[in-house]
Amino acid sequence: MTPANYGSVFSSCLFGSLMMLYLFVFCRSNRFILRNGTSVIYLAVGVVMIRMLLPWNFHFAMNVESHKILPFLFDLLRVKILSVEFLTILVIILSVGSCLRLAIYFYKLVCYHHLLHQLNPLDDFKVSRIFSDVLEEYHCTKQISVFQVPGLSSPAISGLLYPVILLPDSEYSEQDLRFIFMHELNHYLHHDLWKSFFWELVVCIYWWNPLSYIIRRQIKDTAEYANDISLTRDMDELTRTDYMLSLLKTSKQTHTFHALPTLHFQEGTILSIEKRCDLISESPKIHKNTFSQFLHIGCVSLLFILSLCFIFQPSSPPSNLDDDGAVIFDKPNSSNSFYIKRKDGKDYDLYIKQEDSFINAGIIENPEDYKGSKIYSNKKEAMKIYENIE
Repeated sequence: MTPANYGSVFSSCLFGSLMMLYLFVFCRSNRFILRNGTSVIYLAVGVVMIRMLLPWNFHFAMNVESHKILPFLFDLLRVKILSVEFLTILVIILSVGSCLRLAIYFYKLVCYHHLLHQLNPLDDFKVSRIFSDVLEEYHCTKQISVFQVPGLSSPAISGLLYPVILLPDSEYSEQDLRFIFMHELNHYLHHDLWKSFFWELVVCIYWWNPLSYIIRRQIKDTAEYANDISLTRDMDELTRTDYMLSLLKTSKQTHTFHALPTLHFQEGTILSIEKRCDLISESPKIHKNTFSQFLHIGCVSLLFILSLCFIFQPSSPPSNLDDDGAVIFDKPNSSNSFYIKRKDGKDYDLYIKQEDSFINAGIIENPEDYKGSKIYSNKKEAMKIYENIE
């Protein structure tokens, strides 16, 4: 593999965005989630994450030259502002922005870690008893604490290495508490916090790509859908209804997102709650479609393979150097060349146009060999007609 260049980064962003757009379009459908399962979404997100974080140009990749779009785009980006290319300025801005986003994100995580150390675990017999029963039911031996956080809008689980369950400063029935603990503990057991964490890194690096924010929201929503479906699939209809009622009660204050400097799964907007209830009620009726699963995995995998095998590069003009590094000149004629008489009065210097300037191509004894080109007595005279003479 070779270091990343503008073409490989462009191709990575292009194919990565296509995969994200593919996910966004299909994941909006309840039927897609029920027929294919959330594992297909997570697998596709993982593929996108790998590609976006590895924009290198691999040795086996084939360069596909763009003759119109990319050259035009790169010519615009190479416009100089105060003698510095705009492309260089843009790369600096994007890189500095990514570093700042990463630094701020990890700073918030550290601050939140210190905040948790200042809280005391909830000392409530009813809560402790119900939580112990849920831990035993899930055969979970991990040390998990429960904190009550004033001002919190909805129950949540947080922390990567040391998970904690956060409860708002509200009163809950025993049934509601049981559903809350089951739901949040399921997030931990399915490593949803880590999935969100890794995608957050992608968002910090590609902060300028709006699709990355859309998929971040999709990952959080998918984690909630997966939780609801797995928890209610084997429940009877009455218990499933109680779960939905509990979901509505604990989410009634979440019209707006509660911003915490942590990996925090929100219940989301009212539309998100409605979709979760629809999935809970429809999940027992629809069975997964294996063919559809392989079809969507195949489509995303194909885009991933194409992104590795084909790198779009702007077409470059043919090299004007031979194998020895000498300049190859076009055949001289009246429009691209002229002569300047040398001081010895015998020979002539041949100047041939190369890109935007005229370059001395060598000494000519007889200008008759190249008919039609003008002859000047000195360089000063030639510069009255031609400005760029090297």
